Amino acid sequence: MAGVDSLSKTVRVRAASLDEKGAGVGLCHLGGRQVQVHVAGLLPGEEAEVRLLHRSPHRPEAWAALRRRANAAPERVVPICPAFGRCGGCVLQHLAYPAQLRWKAARLAEALTAAGATPGKVVCVPSPQQGLGQRGRAKLVAAMQQGRLVLGAYAPRSHQVVDLTGCRVVTPLLRGLTCSVARAAVHLSAFDERAGAGQLRYVLLRDTADGQAQVSLVFAEVPPAPALNRLVDQLCATEPAVCSVTLHENPRPGDIILDAAGAAADRVLHGTAALWERLELPSGPLHLRASPRSFLQVNRAVAAQLYADAAAALRPRPDDVLLDLYCGVGGLGLAVAALAPGLRVLGVDEAPSSMADAEATAQRAGVRAQYLCGDAAAGLAAIAGMGLSPTLCALNPPRRGCAAEVLERVVALAPRALAYVSCDPSSLARDLRLLLARGYRLVVASAYDMHPHTPHVEALLVLERAERQDGFC
Repeated sequence: MAGVDSLSKTVRVRAASLDEKGAGVGLCHLGGRQVQVHVAGLLPGEEAEVRLLHRSPHRPEAWAALRRRANAAPERVVPICPAFGRCGGCVLQHLAYPAQLRWKAARLAEALTAAGATPGKVVCVPSPQQGLGQRGRAKLVAAMQQGRLVLGAYAPRSHQVVDLTGCRVVTPLLRGLTCSVARAAVHLSAFDERAGAGQLRYVLLRDTADGQAQVSLVFAEVPPAPALNRLVDQLCATEPAVCSVTLHENPRPGDIILDAAGAAADRVLHGTAALWERLELPSGPLHLRASPRSFLQVNRAVAAQLYADAAAALRPRPDDVLLDLYCGVGGLGLAVAALAPGLRVLGVDEAPSSMADAEATAQRAGVRAQYLCGDAAAGLAAIAGMGLSPTLCALNPPRRGCAAEVLERVVALAPRALAYVSCDPSSLARDLRLLLARGYRLVVASAYDMHPHTPHVEALLVLERAERQDGFC
């Protein structure tokens, strides 16, 4: 801890921990008061001179930029990506991969303890190849820089685009495809949100285990047909893996990439809209149809492990009825069904494209499944109205977790076991607290490194009704 140079607004901080965004956190004295300072790029045990950026007027907290480190933590490594520090994506690349896994496991353990559970040893399942070349989905922002079109991501706390050519976290196919799309679109203009003018706004890329690629082009202003044809022809000539090119329109202001209201205007420019992804599970390959607007986990190897672990822990039987809530394209539910032929799946999701994909996937797998398009509460009400009684439940909610009303309705259905997949420890702790209070026991808890080198913590919890005596609490 040290004082403030009031002219340059610098302080010396020694980080003791990382916050939920991966920034180092240490204490210093500001104006006679002890303040917690968050510093991106600083690791626990490191001391540095930092420049203050913002101080909270409501609580003893401040944020600062790293200027000069006095030492290096043993876990510090050289980031492999040239955009590290400018791109706000993989903010933990400077932390050795085993240390990343330990930190994520500790975050999950803290969430379990906050919920009132008594966790045993919690581990984080690693991503293959320490997370490099694993991400099969890329969301890129188009921008004009020095007269040329680039594809990248917004820098932290800004709308300045960082060129992501050469990103090492996405698969090699997507890394090359990013460059090819930028070259094929060189004759187009990028959308300028300040001027409210321009054509190409976002590019979404997805690849599959079988080496096929899907390209989604999001335009604020759709170019004339000759310009579109030129882009598609050049791209497909350069990248034979491209089997799907879809045009989306989104002229609306704001940060939403794919505006739901514009779905009717989607156009397939090449190939088919959807591709088939393949996840390798112990029970055999799971084929999932994925449309451009549908959600599917970006790391197929880790997703396959998570699905397999959840399915095994639920111990399904052929006479079970599985409620698959927030089901996306249906992967988790169908992984469970693969272990118990005859099991019936009831899926609920509010994305129409996901429901269409889930139905196609279930049909290909030969699984008895029914999918309801709508929000979770409405889907649960419809299922109750049908007189159906799910015996198992899978929950994979968005980052905000489940509404209390949704969890109460799930509990009222009294499934004997629940698999809860979470992408946020805070909402997980809140929802787990309710489930424990309603008579469920935690029997499995594990973190999964779905997004390596980021602070993102994916987790699987499996809970059973309290008649069982083993488990964490």
